[in-house]
Amino acid sequence: MNEPRDIDGLTQMQDILPTLIDLCSLNDAETDGFDGLSLAGALRGSCPVPADRTLFINYSRMPNFDFPTPASQAVMRKEETAVLWQRWRLIENSALYNLERDPLQEHNVIDEYPQIARMLSQRLDAWWESVESLANEPQAVTIGSDHENPTILTGCEWRDVFLDQQQQIRAGVYKNSYWHLDVDRPGTYRFELRRWPFEADLPLSQPAPEETLVDGILPCGRSIPIAGARIHIAGHDQRVDLEPEAKSAVFTLSLPAGPALLHTWFLDEAGQGLTGAYYVKVTRLT
Repeated sequence: MNEPRDIDGLTQMQDILPTLIDLCSLNDAETDGFDGLSLAGALRGSCPVPADRTLFINYSRMPNFDFPTPASQAVMRKEETAVLWQRWRLIENSALYNLERDPLQEHNVIDEYPQIARMLSQRLDAWWESVESLANEPQAVTIGSDHENPTILTGCEWRDVFLDQQQQIRAGVYKNSYWHLDVDRPGTYRFELRRWPFEADLPLSQPAPEETLVDGILPCGRSIPIAGARIHIAGHDQRVDLEPEAKSAVFTLSLPAGPALLHTWFLDEAGQGLTGAYYVKVTRLT
């Protein structure tokens, strides 16, 4: 791939897998339907990234609710998309930026280049038509597959509730929601509920120490008075009491194959819900 260098052209995260498949000569791999393309040719200098490539960035917004409600549903909308093409960025179909002259995207030039805005808007329409029917369908996490067993779930995948920052974990925010799961095969499953990342190996109620990172400091995490846990999935509803030094709550359940919703709770001494489990390790045992 020659010496380190800059390579022109639009790329995206979805290009990584097809690129690795190409570089590793995995000729039998199924690549149909990928949203990304292989960058192997661009890395080798034999094939540039297509100059006319257009990318779209869109993710759902949601109110900052602590629990899922009809008002907190995460919905993707066409008008909240960013369109990327060459040096141009069309934002929410109302602002146009020229990155060549304005890399910080501070000056809206949509009135100066209406033809560019119109073309990108048309491409947005075509793209949205191709994804609209699936854009707001919940995407289930597969558990119990031989390809990934165990599977780690995080609060980042909760339905309609925002929890994707380590600062929220350290603050011990009282939030909860549920996971959409796809049980790959029937069997006995072990669910291990944690408040802290598994790598931290901390007791549920213990605060995490302050940690200095490359880009800042994570403050000391606060203690949560966790005295029990509860799980609900596929008709099972179980509770367990926990000792103060417990690092996790463990449930072993029999599950049928197919779609399932997983709810978890950490409980106080009175049995009232405090927050959901921020992390869950799911292991198929049989």
